Amino acid sequence: MDEPKSSLYPVTVHLIEIHGALFKRIGAHEADDPDSEDELLLSVVDEDLTEGDLIGVKPLSGGRWLLSHDLANKFGGWPTVWDCAGTESEVTGALATYLMNKR
Repeated sequence: MDEPKSSLYPVTVHLIEIHGALFKRIGAHEADDPDSEDELLLSVVDEDLTEGDLIGVKPLSGGRWLLSHDLANKFGGWPTVWDCAGTESEVTGALATYLMNKR
């Protein structure tokens, strides 16, 4: 793991416990940026246009969470190919289903 668990959101720690072997690198959110997300990299590549793809984890209001599968492009932003919002148990289940169907 690249980041100490204490610097990650609790949902991220739970996702690592369940799917940790899938993540190539882990990055914690910036503590002073409320829009920052934890990053769970599914692939890390060094190509001209992309750096890989990742699952982003960030809090919403009311104990809800947003997970997104983004392509880490070097130019033109990070397009989202899948996302899910809900309680911790809802997003955990949705990610498990998504990753299972993605294989």
